[in-house]
Amino acid sequence: MSAKLSTITTQYRRFTKNQVLTEGNLNEVVDFFDNQDRLSRIYLSGVGIVCGFYPAYDPDKKTISITQGTGVTTDGDLFKLYQADVLGNKKIDFDFKTYTHCKIYDNAKAAYKPFFYDGSNKQLPLFELLTEEQQKKEKDPYFSLAEFPANTKFEFKEAVILLYLESYEKESDLCVSLSCDNQGLEIVGNYKVLIVSKDVAKKIISLDSMIDKINYSNLYYNLPDLKSNRIVLKKEDFVHLDAIKQTFTKGIFKNDVVKNLQEGNNKLLKGLNMQVVLESIQKNIDELFNFEGDPVLPPDFQYRYDLLNDLVDTYNEIRALLLTIDDSYCYPDINAFPKHLMLGELIKKEPCFEFRHAFYKSPLLTGESLTTCHDCLADDDAPFIDSKEKKKVKADEVKTDEIKVCYGENTARQKMYSLILRSLQLLENYNSSYDVIKITPSLQLGKLGKKAIPFYNNVTDSLINAWDFDKTILGLQKNNVSYHDDLLNTKKPLEIHLDSDFYRIEGHQGRNYKEALKAIQQIRLENGLGFNIMILAVNANELDKTIQYFTKYYLNKNHGYEHKAGVAPGGTFIMLYLEEKTPYYKSRRLSLTGDFEKFAEGIPILNPVVADFSLPYLCCDENNIGLTLPVDKICFDSKTPPLPFKVSPTGGFVKADVRPDQSGGIKVNEYGALVFDPNLVSKELIGQPITFTVNNFDTNCKITIFEKPKFDFTAVPSKPSAVDETEVTFTVTGENIDGNKYTWDFGDKTDLITDDKTEIKHIYKHDSESQKKFTFDVTLSADNGNCGFQIMHPVSFEIEDPKVLVDGKLVNKISFCRNDKPVSLTLQPNVKGAVISGEGVLVTLGEKYMFVPGDVPKDVKDVTIFVDDKPSNLTITLLELPVADFTFTIDPAGNLTLNNNSLNATAYTWKIDTEIIVTDKKDPITRPISIFKDPSVSVSLTAEGKCGSVTDGPKVIEIRKPVEENTCLNNADLFVKDSIETISKLKEISVSNKFSRETNRLISETENRLVTVQKDLESYIIGKSNDKLSELFTQEHFNLISLVVAGAINSENPELTAAVQTLISLNTSLYYTILRCQEPKLLKESEQLIVPTALLFNNLFQSFIERKFNADTDGSLKKFLSGMLKVFPKIDFIVANLNIQIEALTTNARLK
Repeated sequence: MSAKLSTITTQYRRFTKNQVLTEGNLNEVVDFFDNQDRLSRIYLSGVGIVCGFYPAYDPDKKTISITQGTGVTTDGDLFKLYQADVLGNKKIDFDFKTYTHCKIYDNAKAAYKPFFYDGSNKQLPLFELLTEEQQKKEKDPYFSLAEFPANTKFEFKEAVILLYLESYEKESDLCVSLSCDNQGLEIVGNYKVLIVSKDVAKKIISLDSMIDKINYSNLYYNLPDLKSNRIVLKKEDFVHLDAIKQTFTKGIFKNDVVKNLQEGNNKLLKGLNMQVVLESIQKNIDELFNFEGDPVLPPDFQYRYDLLNDLVDTYNEIRALLLTIDDSYCYPDINAFPKHLMLGELIKKEPCFEFRHAFYKSPLLTGESLTTCHDCLADDDAPFIDSKEKKKVKADEVKTDEIKVCYGENTARQKMYSLILRSLQLLENYNSSYDVIKITPSLQLGKLGKKAIPFYNNVTDSLINAWDFDKTILGLQKNNVSYHDDLLNTKKPLEIHLDSDFYRIEGHQGRNYKEALKAIQQIRLENGLGFNIMILAVNANELDKTIQYFTKYYLNKNHGYEHKAGVAPGGTFIMLYLEEKTPYYKSRRLSLTGDFEKFAEGIPILNPVVADFSLPYLCCDENNIGLTLPVDKICFDSKTPPLPFKVSPTGGFVKADVRPDQSGGIKVNEYGALVFDPNLVSKELIGQPITFTVNNFDTNCKITIFEKPKFDFTAVPSKPSAVDETEVTFTVTGENIDGNKYTWDFGDKTDLITDDKTEIKHIYKHDSESQKKFTFDVTLSADNGNCGFQIMHPVSFEIEDPKVLVDGKLVNKISFCRNDKPVSLTLQPNVKGAVISGEGVLVTLGEKYMFVPGDVPKDVKDVTIFVDDKPSNLTITLLELPVADFTFTIDPAGNLTLNNNSLNATAYTWKIDTEIIVTDKKDPITRPISIFKDPSVSVSLTAEGKCGSVTDGPKVIEIRKPVEENTCLNNADLFVKDSIETISKLKEISVSNKFSRETNRLISETENRLVTVQKDLESYIIGKSNDKLSELFTQEHFNLISLVVAGAINSENPELTAAVQTLISLNTSLYYTILRCQEPKLLKESEQLIVPTALLFNNLFQSFIERKFNADTDGSLKKFLSGMLKVFPKIDFIVANLNIQIEALTTNARLK
């Protein structure tokens, strides 16, 4: 039967007096009010199970009970459990109903399609539960619930209960006991309790569009309970920065928080059908929290921990909202479950039912009806990810059909959407690269949305809207506060009253700790903020585990260090900076607001802040800091005693404000007092003001130190003495000489000279004719503005003999080529009347002296120049001219060798045809003549030395003569070809005369040997294949010849005899044809390879005599062998064998 609301009656007739009523008139009235009643239930109340209808199974009694309940189908039927009394009246006033039996249910009358039927219109397996009273009246076969599994083929744990209204029309008989009037059609409505398997239930609900609606309560119970880890550092965790990072990393990933967060988001967003949002969130979590176990941890590890806490807080807010979401349905699907209600699994194992209808409320019951003030449009700035294209874009540029936040609808569901959007924005907009220091009031506890937006998020309109749903629905989202205030109303939150109990301190990490301290102190002072600041130093890694003294002291004194990204009023904010020798490079990205464009990538930062912590109490008030020294300037040496410090507070830790690789001179003396020792100060700090800190805070104490000078000077005449003056160079030597002023008294009654240079020149005037040696007492005074020193000692120099100059230059040794031009010779000093002499010295007009290299005798190579017949400083060496010369040879292998025979040269240039070779070696040059096309080649050699270059050539070298024709090779080739042709004729004769198999074999083997030689003829003819003779002429081959000869003798066949004689002649001729063209020398060297074959021929020919076989009837073979005697006249072993063979043939000739 079709659903009541499959068609709707929207009107009815009003009855009038004397009106004729038809069934249509009456049915129209009934249908109209019935439809209105049903529609009111569905659209003004809702559909589904309102309450009750909970099934339960009693395994002891083997019964099933269902509690009383109320439900409405999508056809508007109101469901209750009914129980008949003894009179058959139905009642609903009872708590539960118990069923003891079961039967197979047949839905043929009602034909409830498509729910109870498969695709082929075959009814699904359905079973009806029966009470004990129903069982007694039942006519159809039934069974007790104890026999349930055996009859249904499934267990109770797989059973699902549903209520079903079996509705159909039943036509009554015309005549009944009252009258014979037609009673009309009876509309039967039987309420059935059916039990089915879970497989059947899945098929039924697959046609139900409502039961798959999100079950928020079920989703809540399926989500993991998630708590972020509290990370509290102990003093041993501060051994170095890497240890702090590792502690934080363990805290981040402890208890699988990241993994559980991803698992929770996975279940949550899949349950909400937000697959694309899920992919984006999971991807960003993977990227930001992928450093577990990494040796190098991210520098922003604390802010990633903060982000994780934000994500966990948001997740927990979402999870808590699930139990409060009261979803509504403005127009439920009337075809979802028109005549049945799913009551759920008989045995429930999870917190929520899988196969049970909820109550799907009308907006009237949930209070979600919109006011006239808001239109509930989706947030324009909501992040969007196209679920069809699966294309990822920036969060502040996209929209999504998976998240449509209606800020005009103040419901838990919209708040949940807003929180999901906040999670997405937190991940998409994470950015910790900001370094303008700010303090923002916030809350320490409570919901995240009530706190200030952290600085590590790029703040967009979308994040602002999603941050605090309660503010946004009131249109107050711009009243949020944040480090990034460009898009917010509150620009200076510290100047107004806000609900806050915490100060977020941000932008300091990565900054030099002194800059950060100064900025935070200034903000604190200007705004009257009640917290203290402390600075602690930490080393970079385990290579240096030395913690600064004050850090050790402070860590031992205080406990409970937690990172909170700020500090509560009345607490202590602790910044950790990196104590390092090299600058720290912090990579900065530009701010979205354009505030930080002045910062470029990779700015070096010394002693950067790398972490921060807070203590919940005030300690170590820095206002009492003080430090003094007795003086602010001192001049010292190794005997200077240390200076005592006066420190406030007593026991404060004093540190020099210098680089980690420098010493500031601080030490503790033998009495335990803190002192400044200038002898411990690094050299590069001398002369520079040194400042100090107490407990890492700057002080006004500073000192500048200077070393007392320790110096001397040297005096060196810087050029040969003239007749009446000498120039002396004075150089200051020693220690601590920089920054001094020097006053010179040269001891010659000239004026004093003051200068800051460490080298100075002075010219002494003197009369060298009266004396040669002079001494002056020189005094040097030095002053660095703080320390003075004076030294005096005599300076002596002696007037040297005059030096001979060559073209005005002072040299002691010089070389000239014999063909060089003349050069001038002069004296320094120029002594009048002095005479210059020596080989090649020429006096010109005007008494000028010249040296002429060409005038030096050939046998003189070294010339000493004399002054007044005494050897002077100058010695001249004469260099010879180069000589170019080369010879050549051509070896039998065709290589041209060029030999360099040049003299007095250091470089050589060969020109060989078109090839040019430049070298400094005299090694022979070898080239194969095959590379030259012409029969001659032009060669020249240029030899170059210190005295010029000379060329030998070009010479034309004949490298190739016309190739003579190898007639021996040609004759051998002709012989082989003729022999192969003869073999072919013998084959024809053999066929016609039916020669024996052995004869045919000898013909074939002889042919094979001829073909073998023909393939590599030249190698055989020139003797390269002499080692293969034994393979050509084997003992087996000669045995075959002897066998064939015997056959010819026995057969007395002239044709066969002639053929055998031809084969003997061919084999013999082939052997000597191979040898005849070889060089005598090669033949002698190959004697051991040749003789074995010759002996085989000797034995063969001797056997002819014994067999009385004439192998040479026409004498042609003997003639051939006799001719070979002339070919090998000097090869004794060949001649000897030839004579044996000729003698055997001669003896055989007598057998004719």
